[in-house]
Amino acid sequence: LSSYNNELSELTKSLVSPIATDTANCAGYFVNFTDGSETAVDYKNVLSLTAIPEINEQESNANAVGKIVKTAKSYIAFQVDADTGERLSRKSTVDIKMPTFSDRLTVTVEAVNENENGCVVILSTMSENLLMLTARQTDVCVYFDDYTGLKVDIKAVRTVKNEDGTTENGVYVQVGKYIKYKKVDVLYFGDEFAIIKAGDSLKIKDEVVIGGNAVDERVRNWTL
Repeated sequence: LSSYNNELSELTKSLVSPIATDTANCAGYFVNFTDGSETAVDYKNVLSLTAIPEINEQESNANAVGKIVKTAKSYIAFQVDADTGERLSRKSTVDIKMPTFSDRLTVTVEAVNENENGCVVILSTMSENLLMLTARQTDVCVYFDDYTGLKVDIKAVRTVKNEDGTTENGVYVQVGKYIKYKKVDVLYFGDEFAIIKAGDSLKIKDEVVIGGNAVDERVRNWTL
């Protein structure tokens, strides 16, 4: 504090009459830009948004020299389909990736508001990174779940019925001129691929058969 007072004293000695003044009714972070978003969004009601507002940066107040950011809390709003909104509504936090960040950022799911096109998702973060404060309309990649395993084409995964009536998932792996059936633990089923738990069954260098239609079950249990 003493150092700041000394600096203030030196600045006061060289003070001249300002050509203009800018005042605010609160203190906060001073950011040297205005983008007009405050004219399109009332941040007091941001959690009730049901549509993404159009923000025209050219409509910014030309006389303003900056913006007072009262807190470092930032909101991220985007439109998703109903199924995606339903998945996000069950989460309290998610990880996101933005072009302005090299690492993932954990954010809070504040609201998922339904509309005729699906849902508007509102995320928030208390990040004090300047890039977050200055980022506006940008791409956001949301990570729903993380899986550690082997990525396999969905056409390679087969559901087999055992003699006792139970079912299991497995893949066929090429071993020389033959194929070998391997039971696998599927962690995630997608539209185009599955994530399979790596371990004693399936290994990273196994050559998995994709889309085979003429599998000879006589060699299903063949082992080395």
